[in-house]
Amino acid sequence: MSEHNSRKDSCPVLLIDATEAEVMQLRKDMPGWPWLEAPKGWPFTKKAASVPESIKVILVFAHKNKETRALDVCKHIFEDKTMDDVTLLVAASRYQMTLANDIRRLTRGHFIFRPIEEEALLNKINEIRHAKY
Repeated sequence: MSEHNSRKDSCPVLLIDATEAEVMQLRKDMPGWPWLEAPKGWPFTKKAASVPESIKVILVFAHKNKETRALDVCKHIFEDKTMDDVTLLVAASRYQMTLANDIRRLTRGHFIFRPIEEEALLNKINEIRHAKY
């Protein structure tokens, strides 16, 4: 996808539990996207009000042996009614299908496979937004 289209279609994304390498890769692969890193320990250490209103997508990274953390983050965000309009995605590997099934049980939980490709991310965000309305 061209950089022009990327900027036009992109939206601010809050990254939770992304490694430095993952953040760098996203910024390299999708430079037109505004990637924001959540403070360490968020959302358990700060209220949702500390997140800019411009955030349209929260992307939680699920790492091997830390699936429970990713699920806890999603449940916490799900229970926070001030963030109902924010799309919630979990990025994980294809081998974390138990987590994928747990995430799908949440009303607002959605799953995307790593590595994250721009077209797949856009398609997933659009699919979720269209399903809401």
